[in-house]
Amino acid sequence: MVFVVDGFDECSTEEQDLRNRAYLPARKRFLNSLEEAIGRTGARVLFVGREISGIRIHVTRSFRNGNFASISCLAHEVTPAESEYSTHVYAEKVVEERLHTKSIKLRKDIASRLTQKSEGMFLYIYRIQARLKSSMSASKLRTIIDGTPRGRDFDKAYERDLQAIASLEDDDERELAVAILRWVNFAARPLTVRELAEALIVSADEDSTIDRCFPSEDLPDEWNQTFAEEQITGPCGSLTDLRGKEAGKPIMDQEVHFVHFTVREYLSRPDRLSFSVSLRNDFLDTFQAHENVEVCLRYMCYKDFIQTDHSAKPMFDDKLVNYPFLRFAGVSWTFHMSECRPFSAEIIQLCNAWLDPANLRCSSYSEVLGSNANGTFESFMGQFRNSYPIHFILCSGDLSTPCDISSSEAPA
Repeated sequence: MVFVVDGFDECSTEEQDLRNRAYLPARKRFLNSLEEAIGRTGARVLFVGREISGIRIHVTRSFRNGNFASISCLAHEVTPAESEYSTHVYAEKVVEERLHTKSIKLRKDIASRLTQKSEGMFLYIYRIQARLKSSMSASKLRTIIDGTPRGRDFDKAYERDLQAIASLEDDDERELAVAILRWVNFAARPLTVRELAEALIVSADEDSTIDRCFPSEDLPDEWNQTFAEEQITGPCGSLTDLRGKEAGKPIMDQEVHFVHFTVREYLSRPDRLSFSVSLRNDFLDTFQAHENVEVCLRYMCYKDFIQTDHSAKPMFDDKLVNYPFLRFAGVSWTFHMSECRPFSAEIIQLCNAWLDPANLRCSSYSEVLGSNANGTFESFMGQFRNSYPIHFILCSGDLSTPCDISSSEAPA
């Protein structure tokens, strides 16, 4: 049996656990778990990735210093010729799918140009494929390829997409694109199409009234490819992508990611956004932390989540089906809140409204967080609901006094 670990070079060196705030060495933790899993099985593992940050040394040292020092490690450096062959095969596949009505001669020429410009980077071909259309002339297709930055020049490609967003004349279109990129970049975990759509509705909602229902009428009539392309991935050019279609997930359940982890690296450097002051400010960590907390709290303050009793399991399940963003909001708001001190007046107002015992909105929160932390709704409700220390006071659903966080610490 052979397991393939792809993109190990993209694994961050540290991973924050959302529940205990502990920073863990993600690569080391993964390797330790892998070592324990395969140590006595005879299974083989193939790591695929760039030779950066001493990945090869990291892998071999972890295995040889562990309990299974007898594990052998072999390495193979992919040559330029091998890389070119692989990218050419991929280019031919893309051209055949996108330009199947064109002549064989033109398809071969386009595939050859893609291979040459890609410089061995599959990402180059992947990013450009959506722009290649059978309705285009041969000269137009060649112009698109020739005008796209070379495969390894990520910065120029990302700058091009972001400049296009910054120069949009329609304010709504520009704000939508920026909002999507911010959520993908800063959210505590990847959001699904449905979750992101709900977050965007709350973010764009200018009605600050708390005592109202979630504006479900703003959701699309159908969750299809057209909606995803026009309202989720399309506004961001080639910077984002959906994951999950290979596993057969419906559009609404597919996750929205950056097309490559280097997009996040690019956005984390304000100096790279010098061409647009507004964009540079949009991607400041503190600014987005406030935005995320406000959206999560405003969402949980909707009347849809008011309840007078502890709900039964079917009612809880219905909430998560009808309001998928509820789980993200309930689990992740404290994570984002810990990064946005000092609290804004808006956050204090929303938090006080949400914690108001007269409204009992936090019962929904307690159910979401409880089921997430303990595996099942029943185990939390039956064993822990009213017995947690300060961290879980909010989960008890029994707040006897008004709460004011204006001078308190962020939730731990």
